[in-house]
Amino acid sequence: IVQMCKAVLGEFNPCTAKMMTNLGRTYQQMGKNSEAEQLLTRTLEVQTAMLGPDDDSVASTHNFLAVLYDDNMGQYQKAEEHYMNAIRIQEKLFGPAHSQLQFDYYGLIQLFRKTGNDAKMREYEEKKNEWEKLQKEMSQSMLG
Repeated sequence: IVQMCKAVLGEFNPCTAKMMTNLGRTYQQMGKNSEAEQLLTRTLEVQTAMLGPDDDSVASTHNFLAVLYDDNMGQYQKAEEHYMNAIRIQEKLFGPAHSQLQFDYYGLIQLFRKTGNDAKMREYEEKKNEWEKLQKEMSQSMLG
């Protein structure tokens, strides 16, 4: 499907990029980590060129790469970089209470736990706690 999308729509097309993301995630689920890494990295390049570096789709792909590097490949430095990029973009676009941030904070906390970096683990546990407070405040303000 990806090759057909590239042929018909071109590589730098939102539908093609979505198909590339889906196939990359499928490769990840199948344990084909090298193929997943190559495809998701290329997807990130394509999305960044099309949409700019601070787009929500770019943040999502950073998250997918972070999980791949963290959970599947044990490449924790790369995982941390991608988690941090996802957080930076989401905070810029949606603010510090954006719902997706909980997943990136959780991913970083688990990464730092695995690598024994207790200081950074506590730092991101605190950030996650601050996020939870913001969520609670938003819920209460919506209820009146």
